[in-house]
Formats: sequence, structure tokens, C-alpha cells
Amino acid sequence: MKTDLQTFDELFDEPLERIIEIIDNYVSALTNIKPDVVLRVEIEERNEGNIWMGFIEELKEWGKEDVIYGHIKIIPLFLNSDTPMRVKLFCSHPNYMTYWGGLRDSLLRHLILSDGNPPSSVDPWMLIPDHGYDRKLLEYWHDGYTGPEIARKLYISESSVYDRLRKLRNTYKKTIVPYHYEARNQE
Repeated sequence: MKTDLQTFDELFDEPLERIIEIIDNYVSALTNIKPDVVLRVEIEERNEGNIWMGFIEELKEWGKEDVIYGHIKIIPLFLNSDTPMRVKLFCSHPNYMTYWGGLRDSLLRHLILSDGNPPSSVDPWMLIPDHGYDRKLLEYWHDGYTGPEIARKLYISESSVYDRLRKLRNTYKKTIVPYHYEARNQE
């Protein structure tokens, strides 16, 4: 795939199905202007969660090249959580910017913007990939165990505990991997 111009990147507190509904309604309305427009969908499977990708295309007759207006990516921010979802719009040519502006406006008009925090109904350690001892380390951390206590429970060094927490915090921010005093103050 050639590199397209990113025209939009926003987080929404809406499930994938609702976002797809808005996109589908927009593409349906677009067919009033461009009757040959279709939405082609692909799912890119990753360990961190599946990425929904939609390509808005105008199909041409046999022997002529189809026109690709660009694509959409919907990426879950956390595992095991329906929200928030990151929506990115990519335009394949400046001539098609109007279409992407219309879709952007439709998304902003109909969906709830997110602050990027996970829902409180899901345990924070369940929102990260299940690699090694990451989830168990994070669960102990949220339960108020100290670094030395976690190290003993997981049979690793204390420095490994703090190094891994630091790396996880850089990736998932302090809402998922709080500083220890913040985790205790939430109780």
C-alpha cells in the first residue's frame, strides 16, 4: 500500500460497531454523488488486538483502474475493552480531501470523544497483552504490593520489577500503570 496522507486521528468512547455504523451511513450517502463507491473491509490481526481497515473505492469498468479515495483504521486502544477506539483517516490524493472532511465531520457529530482512559469496569492488567509475567506483575502492583514483594512472588529481581513497570507505563500510561502511591490512593 502506498503512503497516504493522514487527515484525522481521534479517540472515541464508542464501540467498533457504532463507529462502523457511522462510516457505513456516510458511504451510503456518498453513493448518491458517486454511485460506484464501495467500502472494502479488511481485518488485520495482531497480538495487541485486531485492526479494522476500510478502503473507500470507486469501482471502474473492466480494464480500467479502480479509484481509491483512501482508507480508515479503527484500532482498539486496550485489549479486552470496547472503548476507547482510535479512528484514523488517510486520504490517497488531495483531490479527495472533501470526502474525508465529510466523514470526519460525521464522526465528530455522532460519536463521543474519549480522553483515552480505559473503562473502570475492566481490571487494568487485563487491558495489556498477556506477555510473560506482565499481567501478574501489574495485578500485584494494583493490589498494593511493593517492588520487593512482587519480585519475591514472581522470582525475579527487584530492578526487573521496576524496569518492567517503567516500560509498561511508557507504553500504557499511568492510567494503566500508576505510580505506586496513586494505585494505593484509588482504593
